[in-house]
Amino acid sequence: MNTGRAAPSVELSAVIIRACTGCGGKRELAKPCETCGNPEPAKVTDLGIIAARNRSRWKTLKWKLWGYHAAQRRIRKANIEA
Repeated sequence: MNTGRAAPSVELSAVIIRACTGCGGKRELAKPCETCGNPEPAKVTDLGIIAARNRSRWKTLKWKLWGYHAAQRRIRKANIEA
């Protein structure tokens, strides 16, 4: 009997947005704003969204060819019904 655990096939990461407090432009940590030169720390917003990426090349290909388009159709249908 095998008691080992299988490694998950999906990598999860949090989606976080960093914006300039002055102009709202895109920012990098510990660097001044590229747009307006504001040296103040960036405003960080955690969207509460988790991005997932398949480790399996087959599953990634399947998502790109079929799953993504099916998800977009479901979103459009839900928006029309709302």
